Order: sequence, then structure tokens, then C-alpha cells
Amino acid sequence: MPTGIIINSLSIILGGIAGGLFGDYLRDDFKENLNLIFGLASMVMGISAIMNMVNMPAVIFAVVIGTIIGLALKFGNLINKGAGLMEKGLSKITPSKQTGLAHDEFYAQLLTVIVLFCASGTGIYGSLESGMTG
Repeated sequence: MPTGIIINSLSIILGGIAGGLFGDYLRDDFKENLNLIFGLASMVMGISAIMNMVNMPAVIFAVVIGTIIGLALKFGNLINKGAGLMEKGLSKITPSKQTGLAHDEFYAQLLTVIVLFCASGTGIYGSLESGMTG
């Protein structure tokens, strides 16, 4: 059973719901520090995984090829379009309060959240580990 993937997915969903409901009640400095802590934890996990890595050239080659494919498919533009659709959908669901975020800032923050929680060392490494070990 893919326990790691299930826990990661549920954590993202429950954390998003909790943040949406209670985010206004948290102090701004706490929110900033929480983002820094998550970023630091992802970096530490990535560094520790790199230190144990045996096939570094293959990983670097895969990252370069992935970057080339992403640029060729204009994946960044697709993410921005998806962010625009998410923003429109969320504005219909959530109360219409002013967040003070410009569209570009919203896209940047959404992309940061997606990368940090869905495509970071924790998400990808956990998925690979679960896939390899069962």
C-alpha cells in the first residue's frame, strides 16, 4: 500500500483546507516563518538524498533533459494558465475579500506552493520511494 503517497496527498488537502479556514487568524510573521521552515526541510531532505546518491551524472542528465522538455512544451505558460483558472474558480467559492495580491504575485505564490508541496524533494522522493519499495 502506498502509505507515503496517501499521507502526502492527505496532508496537502487537509493543510490547504486548514490554511483556507484559519489562515486569516495567523500572524503574518508566523506564516512567513512557516514557509521558511518548509523550504529548509525540503532543502535538507534534498541535500541528504544527494549525499547518499550513487548515480549523480544520470540524475543531472535527467534534470537537464526534463528542463529542455519543459521549455519546449512551454510548461511554465501552462502552469500560469492553470493558475488563472484556479484563481477564477477559487474566487467563486471563497468569500470575495481583498487579499491585496496582484495577479503576478498570486501566480508566483501558487507556483511556489505547487513546487514546495507537490514537486519538491518530499513529494517526488516519497513517490519514488513508495514506487520502488511497494
